[in-house]
Amino acid sequence: MQRLRVRFSRGEEIKFISHLDIMRLWERALRRAQIPLAYSEGFSPRPRISLAAPLSVGVAAEAELMDIFVSGRVSPHWFTAAANQQLPSG
Repeated sequence: MQRLRVRFSRGEEIKFISHLDIMRLWERALRRAQIPLAYSEGFSPRPRISLAAPLSVGVAAEAELMDIFVSGRVSPHWFTAAANQQLPSG
């Protein structure tokens, strides 16, 4: 299992999206990019994605931090290219 620390920005276009919606957006984008995510154990497994500090609704950010656990070895350059193709602008 590998941990990737991702730094991303949240622009004016999506600053009114809540924390839970941001988490759902990342989960869907990573699934569409076919990145091998690691899942939690238990009755309803969830992808192991965590934001460092959730922002309030209406706040834009230049550098948000997020940890993503993947089940295999992933090149950071490939991850960035695959994720950027699936994420919305902003």
